[in-house]
Amino acid sequence: MISQLGEDGNKRFWPQYFEMAFIYNDHVETIPVNMKQATITVAVGKAKPDVIIFNSSGEGYGVFPVDVNAEIISIKDPVTRASAYINLYENMLSGQGMTPQRLLNIVRAAILKEKEELNLNILADYINAIFWRFIPADKRPGLAADIESTLWQAMERAGTANTKKLLFKAYTGIALSKGAQDKVYQVWRDKRGPAGVTLAEDEYTSLATGLAIRNYTNYQDILNEQLARIQNADRKDRLQFLMASLSNDVAVRDAFFASLKDRANRAKESWVATALGNMHHPLRLAQSEKYLPESLDWLADIQRTGDIFFRRHGCRLHLPGIKHLRQQLL
Repeated sequence: MISQLGEDGNKRFWPQYFEMAFIYNDHVETIPVNMKQATITVAVGKAKPDVIIFNSSGEGYGVFPVDVNAEIISIKDPVTRASAYINLYENMLSGQGMTPQRLLNIVRAAILKEKEELNLNILADYINAIFWRFIPADKRPGLAADIESTLWQAMERAGTANTKKLLFKAYTGIALSKGAQDKVYQVWRDKRGPAGVTLAEDEYTSLATGLAIRNYTNYQDILNEQLARIQNADRKDRLQFLMASLSNDVAVRDAFFASLKDRANRAKESWVATALGNMHHPLRLAQSEKYLPESLDWLADIQRTGDIFFRRHGCRLHLPGIKHLRQQLL
């Protein structure tokens, strides 16, 4: 019996079609599910499978049950594996039997064996998201070295240039330990990626900015040299714009944030978004939270003066809700 319930506990349900994979020792059976009502019965008379993967084709919508002990990497179909990874992550987000630490362990084990590039991309994104958003700051240093080692090993084992590059990017996205940062610096300094990894100009810029956010030794010299290396005028201007947001002097970042109140300084919205990402990196949380109330105060003006809110199409901010959120922050 399969039942559907609204996320807030209400009895509303969504008519939908999805599939389930019944995995047995020697074969897999696909079970179609057409939910025309809140509770239905399926697979009557079927033998009990070893593992059930809900929404195995990825067509369904919702938080589906998971078997936390399933060996997902042994599933042959890459789409079913992808759906299983997503189910685990969604259950972690909803707090249903899957902790961030447990999922991090599952993803780390899977990324060493997964061969499908799109699935590796999912796993790499999950490692970074779990590490930075859901692992407490005081726990990260104790986990970083093992995660970095896993990603480096996975990169070395990867069979294609694309998968090597995406795993190297995941590695640089963590790079919390001194050893990992030294490796990233060496790649940037020598202008030579790890074996099988070719990096473009903007990717070397990303390495430099990542080292700056981590307050790596002589990071300002690294940024200045990267600025000198850049040949493209627009990319050079972009890095110049980002410099203040990359500073590890809080006063410099405060002054940059204050400058954004001037509409002229928000002309390149994508640059501003990147700069704010630098300033709000999890490593800078203690210094960046103070920007949130004033950011909310600016939203009405940004709505009037920027394209990001699609103002030409009638999109409007719910200002009473924003004021309430600001009060909560204060």
